[in-house]
Amino acid sequence: MRRRNRVVCWLLIVSSGAFLLGGCGILGGPGREQRVLNALHSKRPEQRRRALSDLAGKPATSAVRKAVEHVLYTDVDPTARAFAAEALGSFGGQESVEQLRLSAQRDISWVVRRRALRALVSILGGDAAEDIEFSISKDRHPTVQIEAIELAAEAGAARMIVEALQDPSTAVRLAAYQHLRRLTGLDMPPDDYEGWRGRLEGQ
Repeated sequence: MRRRNRVVCWLLIVSSGAFLLGGCGILGGPGREQRVLNALHSKRPEQRRRALSDLAGKPATSAVRKAVEHVLYTDVDPTARAFAAEALGSFGGQESVEQLRLSAQRDISWVVRRRALRALVSILGGDAAEDIEFSISKDRHPTVQIEAIELAAEAGAARMIVEALQDPSTAVRLAAYQHLRRLTGLDMPPDDYEGWRGRLEGQ
């Protein structure tokens, strides 16, 4: 009887230890990093999106950052790519700049280009001026151009914005005009491109 009790006690101790170790991630499932990596490589787009959305604003290991970059330039789901750009911007790592720049300029989805541009500004700050100018003048989607104009306005860069007064899109021209008036205090007609340019060059 005593022997059986000792065996039962021993089994309880072993099972309790296994439970505790599993809770610590030693004998249990994968750790947080591996769970994130598994989700980022999932075949289910909703799982990849959820993992990317949860990553924004949180610290990331090198392996996770590289996996997010991989999503940005290979995922067929534009929403996942957009979330990936946002996450990389929140990480703040210079290592991701070139991939973000490529996405900001070449991704087929305007949503991704817009998120990638803002991510570049988050990482580079004032050093993202050329990226902002590229999006204002070269991107052909008004939403991306307006985002770039707003980023230029946030930086107080009126000279970047003046070129948008000649844009084919009415929405882009109007956004540029409104920001220029606010930044400079000038009140000139929106179609007076030469006048705006001359006044800004003189400042």
